Amino acid sequence: MSSLLCFNLLAISKYRTELMGLAAIGIIACHANGNYVMMPIWLNKICGLGQLGVNVFFFLSGLGIWFSLQKVIKHKPVGDGKLWRWGGVIDWYLTRYKKLFIPFLLLSIPCFAYQTILGGNSIWYFITQITTIEFWISGGGAWFVYVLIVLYLILPWWNLILLRTRQNAILSIIIYEIN
Repeated sequence: MSSLLCFNLLAISKYRTELMGLAAIGIIACHANGNYVMMPIWLNKICGLGQLGVNVFFFLSGLGIWFSLQKVIKHKPVGDGKLWRWGGVIDWYLTRYKKLFIPFLLLSIPCFAYQTILGGNSIWYFITQITTIEFWISGGGAWFVYVLIVLYLILPWWNLILLRTRQNAILSIIIYEIN
């Protein structure tokens, strides 16, 4: 394989926190540009490149999630020939969803309560926002939280498919490009 295509994911993971910090700055810059923050034209153009931060942040987040999943999966058949320990995968699900929902609820309950009580919205509005139903009905809300719900759900299964596929990188790229 070409040395251009080979890179060490562990080396990237070593500096993941720093890289995510830079990516977060890029995301802030991207949102500043998209929300019409007044700035000089040259700075506006630089902030327009912030979308790269979103891509880098997603890549690094995915890398971290993948490494966390690898800790609970056995790479050789055990006992009945299964490739993973169900208890480990269930624990992985619980850990992921706790890390997702606790901050989401801590931040969104006061926000949506405020919008419901003082903003004149109905209790149905509050319920649909907190339960993420709003996204599935109309696409509104914090889309990245809702996407993570689905991605976390399918990742262990996708990993199982990749473990049994010879050309797993090509398969992943094809699925990514379809989206």
